[in-house]
Amino acid sequence: MDILNQSIPSHAEAIRKAAEERNIPYSPEMTFLPLLIQVRRWDKPVTLRDEKIIEYAIRKSAEEILQERTGSGILVSLDRGRMLALLNGNYVPGQGVEKLKNSCEAYVLACKQYFYSSVSCYIGEPVQADEMAGMYLRLSRMDEDNVANDQKVLTLEEERSVSGIQQLLPDMSIWAVLMKEGAFDQVLAAARSYIESRVKDNQLTSTLLNPFIQDFQQMVYYVLQVKGIQAHQLFGDAESLDLYSKSTRSVTDSLDWIRNTVRKAADFSSAVEHSPSVVEKVKEYIHQHLSEDLSREDIASHVYLNPDYLTRIFKKETGMSISDYLLQQRMNIAARLLANTGLTVSSIAAQIGYANFSHFSRMFKKYHGKSPLEYRQEHAGL
Repeated sequence: MDILNQSIPSHAEAIRKAAEERNIPYSPEMTFLPLLIQVRRWDKPVTLRDEKIIEYAIRKSAEEILQERTGSGILVSLDRGRMLALLNGNYVPGQGVEKLKNSCEAYVLACKQYFYSSVSCYIGEPVQADEMAGMYLRLSRMDEDNVANDQKVLTLEEERSVSGIQQLLPDMSIWAVLMKEGAFDQVLAAARSYIESRVKDNQLTSTLLNPFIQDFQQMVYYVLQVKGIQAHQLFGDAESLDLYSKSTRSVTDSLDWIRNTVRKAADFSSAVEHSPSVVEKVKEYIHQHLSEDLSREDIASHVYLNPDYLTRIFKKETGMSISDYLLQQRMNIAARLLANTGLTVSSIAAQIGYANFSHFSRMFKKYHGKSPLEYRQEHAGL
C-alpha cells in the first residue's frame, strides 16, 4: 500500500531499505504482475451493509484466481469496490496471459450471476517493485477510460490499440432542429445509435464520452432557452443531478442521463405548448403563496420558465398580467375576510402578503374605491 500510495519513493533502493526495516523478504529482482479488479456497478439497489457483505464475497472469489498456484500472489483491498491482485511476474509468460484472461472472464461472469455486480479486470505487465505505482496508475486510467463495457477484461495491449483511434463527435445542430420541432424520440434514437456505433467500433473512451455529454447538455439547454424554459431549474432536482454526475462513467450511465434529460425536456416542452396547463399551475402557486412577498421571478422559476416568456403566455390566456392577477386575488380575499370575519385590518393585510399596513390600505382603496374599514361597515354580514 505504501508503494502504491507512493509513501515509499518509487526507487529500487528506497523499496529495498523499507522492506529490510520491516523484515519483509524481498529482492530487487522480484517481478510482479498487477491485476486491477473494479466493481463498476451494482445490478440492483444495495444498502451499505449489503455492499460490504457482497464485496467480501467478491474478494474471496477473486482469491481463487491466486490459488491456482500456492503463493503466487496477494490481494490488496483499495477503495470501495476496488482490489489489486499482485501475481508473481514469472507466472504469466507467453500463453500464461491468455490463461489468466480466461480465468478473469469466468470470474466476471460469476460476479454477474451470483453477486449482482458488474466487474471489470485490467491485466498489467510484469514489473519490478519500483515500477509498480506507475503500472497501477496506468491500470486505473484504463478503468476510467473504459466507458463502453462494465463487464470487461482488458490488457495493456488493448489499451494501446484503443487510445490511438481518432475520435469524432457528431454534428448536434441537426439534433437541435429536431428538438425544436418536438421530435424528441428521434434525438434520443440518434444519440443512442451514435454511442452504440462507437462501442461496436471499439472507439468509445472517456476522452470522447466527456465532450459528447457536455455538447449534448449544451444543445438541450440552447433548445430549451429558445422555448423560454429555464433548463438549469428544470434539471436541478436530485435525480437529474445524480444522473449527470455519473453520465461520463459508462455507456449505461450516459444513456440513463440522456433518457432522463430528453424525457423531461419533452414533457415540459409539451406542457408549455399547452399554455393553459402552465397558467393553471401559476394560478395555483399564487393562491398557495399569497401571504408571501411574491415576485414575477419567483413565480416563473416555479414553472421553469423565463419571466418574460411566462408573462406573455399568461396574458395571452387570462387577458391580464401576472402582477394584476396577483393584486386581484389579494384584494378579493381581503374583501371576503373584511366582510365575513372579525380579523383586524393589519392581520388581514399580513395574511395576503402586505407587511406595511398603510400600503395595504392604499392599494385596497385604489382597487375597491373604499378604505378597508369603510368596506367592512358596508358589507359586514352580507
